[in-house]
Amino acid sequence: MILRKNAESARQRPAQLRKREHGESDARSEIIAAGRDDRLRGIEHRLELLGRGQLELQRTLILQSRARALSTADLLSDYGRDFLNACYVHLLGRLPDPAAVAMYEAKLRSGVSRRSILLEIHKSAEAKSRGVHVRGIQLLRLREALSRLSQLAFSGGQKKVLKLNLLLRSDSSDFVVRCYREILGRQPDLHGLDHYSKKVEQGTAKSRIIGDLAYSREGRQRGVKIPGLWWRYALASTLRPEPVNSSKSA
Repeated sequence: MILRKNAESARQRPAQLRKREHGESDARSEIIAAGRDDRLRGIEHRLELLGRGQLELQRTLILQSRARALSTADLLSDYGRDFLNACYVHLLGRLPDPAAVAMYEAKLRSGVSRRSILLEIHKSAEAKSRGVHVRGIQLLRLREALSRLSQLAFSGGQKKVLKLNLLLRSDSSDFVVRCYREILGRQPDLHGLDHYSKKVEQGTAKSRIIGDLAYSREGRQRGVKIPGLWWRYALASTLRPEPVNSSKSA
């Protein structure tokens, strides 16, 4: 009988050891999980503080920039994204949104001068509502007007003739901006840029977009001639007609 009890005790001992080891393993897992959660919370807290610090830095830079006197020379001393940020900070009191950045960077790549973009932002309704004074802005506006007059005088009032292939070979990123400049003689508004950029992304034939602009009321008033466009436009309109409810923008 004593031998039987010893045998049973020997059999129970491994089970007790396994149970104890399993309990210790669960305890270690809970400790590890708790430590991991603490580290994650610490990382999230540091990221939150970093985001707050960046926002505060932006506000500080804007306030510092707006505190000093402003001139066109100050704004035109920057280039690219820095130039756009400076114009928005000084004239609008904020940083540009992504849509505005994309539009103005496309204009800069297509050859639009920084002076023209500065004047465009300065005469916007948002800038006028803030009434920021910029030294030299009137002189800059006069220089731009004289530049346009000289271009008209040089052209002699003749109708402009465009080569269709030059427009068709334009990169997708600059295609819409270039069409507006060459056909309508102006920069695209945000709605028009977004409307035709989506059409390019959807696979609409470039000749269709060129024709939409050239044969619009504004395009007909400009009277720009594009040899070889009419039959390409008719073909593109026939093969890939626009939905009935689609709206054109020029």
